[in-house]
Amino acid sequence: MSNAIFPLCRFFTVLAFGFLLIFTSLSINFDWPNDVGYFKQLIYLNRLVSDFLQVAGAVILFCAFGTIGRIVAILISLVFSIIYFVQSLSYSFIGSYLPAIALENADHVDFLNLDNIVFSGFVWIVFAWLIFKLAKNTLPKVNWKASLILSLVLIIASTLIKNDARWLDRQIVKDRFNFYNSGRAGVKHKSPIGEFIRTYNDYLSYLKKQRFVRERPDKLSENAADFIYENVHYFGQHNPDYPLLRTLEFETPKFLEKQTDSGQGKTHNRDHDKNIIIIFSEGISARLIEPYNDRFPGLTPNILDFSKSAIRVTDYQNHSYATYRGLGGQLCSIFPVGRLYQKVNYYCLGHVLQERGYRTRFMVSQDLQKTDLDALFEKVGIQNIDGANSIAKLTNYSHDNKSIVPDRVLFEGLIERLKQEQDSDSKFMIGIYNFETHTGVKLLEKTQSYLGSPNNPLKPNDVLDTVFNFDREFGKFWEYFKKSNHYQDTIVVLTSDHATFPSKEYVKLVKDDPDYSRLFIDKIPLLIYHPDRSGSITIDADSATSIDFTPSIINILQIPKVMAPFLGESIFSDNRKKLFVDIAGDGSKIWFRDPTNTSWSSIADQPNENRDINSDKLARQQFLKYAESLERSNRLWITPLKVK
Repeated sequence: MSNAIFPLCRFFTVLAFGFLLIFTSLSINFDWPNDVGYFKQLIYLNRLVSDFLQVAGAVILFCAFGTIGRIVAILISLVFSIIYFVQSLSYSFIGSYLPAIALENADHVDFLNLDNIVFSGFVWIVFAWLIFKLAKNTLPKVNWKASLILSLVLIIASTLIKNDARWLDRQIVKDRFNFYNSGRAGVKHKSPIGEFIRTYNDYLSYLKKQRFVRERPDKLSENAADFIYENVHYFGQHNPDYPLLRTLEFETPKFLEKQTDSGQGKTHNRDHDKNIIIIFSEGISARLIEPYNDRFPGLTPNILDFSKSAIRVTDYQNHSYATYRGLGGQLCSIFPVGRLYQKVNYYCLGHVLQERGYRTRFMVSQDLQKTDLDALFEKVGIQNIDGANSIAKLTNYSHDNKSIVPDRVLFEGLIERLKQEQDSDSKFMIGIYNFETHTGVKLLEKTQSYLGSPNNPLKPNDVLDTVFNFDREFGKFWEYFKKSNHYQDTIVVLTSDHATFPSKEYVKLVKDDPDYSRLFIDKIPLLIYHPDRSGSITIDADSATSIDFTPSIINILQIPKVMAPFLGESIFSDNRKKLFVDIAGDGSKIWFRDPTNTSWSSIADQPNENRDINSDKLARQQFLKYAESLERSNRLWITPLKVK
């Protein structure tokens, strides 16, 4: 028996060694709570350890069943190692197991820096070779009785570990739940294999939703109907087939009210002739930049200077992610399923502005042949779209068939477009979306690194360097703008498509912030220069999200009334219902923030060991899922508009 068990143990040891080799080679750090010993660390990693024991038990069991069994055992080992390789690579790159959002945006992989994949692939090949070599030399010697005993021991141990919430002290279970839902954990206590399968299923569900526009919306649940009855009083008023249609009326924001010449009372400035420039930075959270945070002094001096002439909105968060949902969701004030459907009618900011005589344009850093952003902007009502090639021609930049142009060239292109607008009598809206601040992107041009302050020097960091670079190029635009004719008649908005992705490099910078949760949801900047207002002012958005972006922009443009299927409200209104504060969605899950501790959680994501479903949260979740089904069944907007 001992002679048979020895090769099994040796094979098991190589499996364990390979597993550790993959993870340690990718510099994964486990961010434990304070004073956690080795035993508790194993408890925190229960799903991960259980996965490994289950696979090892299955491999050893198949070893005893002849040549075919050994082949199956080798295949299981290789599949296991591939999944762990993918998950560890994902963790190395973005700080978490592979999310469905990464697969949704796989067409952006050409834009990213993936140098570490080469080394990681080499590590995996070495591991796969070791498994094959050891299996070839040891598995033929295995005794089936020894295999059965050892595999049963491993599988039973795995089952006990996976279900440890049934026999562990309740306080340990509660502490673990609170720890992993606080966003502080480096790796959640989830099964890497289980998460891989879940990601695959979520992605298939996304593809299914994206491919098919339904004939009719889902049936309203009882919870959603109750929520509508109590809160969404406009629902179905204008047209029962398009129940989100409503008339939004806007009063002039108080910060734009003007004193009369006599000083007696106030007048409202209903000047609709303001142009507007909207700058969507790619993935920059407010906590990175001044004036929202002074943790990194000197990182964004130009944005700080801009804020001194701007309306600064605080406590404002992204409501969706990644880029396509972030941009489409903000510009259409919805929780989009994903990339906007080609066969669905939308009514968004671009349409509102076009109807009021604006010429609309968007400028994006990417090659339009390698992105769907041009299709998205067309759906939101943008008439003209400049991609990398046209911006390069506009600025005489040597593009060299690259996938993106630098932020420097993008802002130079914006300046060139503004020069073209100097003698125009018609109103314009120009939006831009950069890319160099995207997670995983290396700056295209050698530039100065941000090294902190003399009192707090920092090592070069890609996240900080890209923001530092963006700020410098934004500053060149702002200096030009202040000296141009547009300074007196054009609104400038600086915001982000979504928060900074919680990559490993970014989390190292902000993990000590008490209000930070390691999610793709966070506070984002919203700074607005308005020529009718001098100086700066701070407005607390009171947990508003970017679902409110378009109604807020319409409000500051002082358009008094619009009929639209917007879910959001103007941040600047005194009569906000605040139906969707502290709520974010990613197409598959709805996240809720707890205002008492700022942590986010999803009903679907809460472990069964400590489940707590709030009926109000469930009702809101089901209503938003119903609103999603209205999008899929083309029940948002009808052209021409028919009101019953």
